[in-house]
Amino acid sequence: MNAAAALVWLILMLFLGVLLICVELVIPGGIVGILGVVVILGSIVWAFLQLGVVFGCVYAAVALAICGAGLYFMVRILSETKLGSRIVLQTDLDDSKSYDESRMSLLGKDGVAMTDLRPAGTAKIEGQRWDVVTEGSFILKHTKVVVVQVEGSRIVVRSMEERSLLGA
Repeated sequence: MNAAAALVWLILMLFLGVLLICVELVIPGGIVGILGVVVILGSIVWAFLQLGVVFGCVYAAVALAICGAGLYFMVRILSETKLGSRIVLQTDLDDSKSYDESRMSLLGKDGVAMTDLRPAGTAKIEGQRWDVVTEGSFILKHTKVVVVQVEGSRIVVRSMEERSLLGA
């Protein structure tokens, strides 16, 4: 095969690979995207085999740049379309509380054990059910508890009787 024909096939394979990856962005599933990546990698290998190491390196760099630019613009254009607005999150989350901030407000609050805490279970604190753990002790259902520690998603409670015994 001559160099001109090989170059035409390489460009077609690159275009097909990028197209398959773009289809994967619209219709997710994995197989089409993987096929697109395989076609692009195959075209790079074929460039090395048909046209030599120097052209293969140049083609690989150009192919990766075209893929990156194509995917960037596809995501940018897709997010502006009706279909893209259903796929891409449009809500701004700057004013919302983070997961840890909402839990940190529970520190020092009183509640009631909804289940036996041995040492994990559920407690009702400020009218909401929360998954909690104790500091290691067993706490019976309907016992009053207080939040003594909050670490990420972990809420540690102590029984009110234990709190009064410790003088806290």
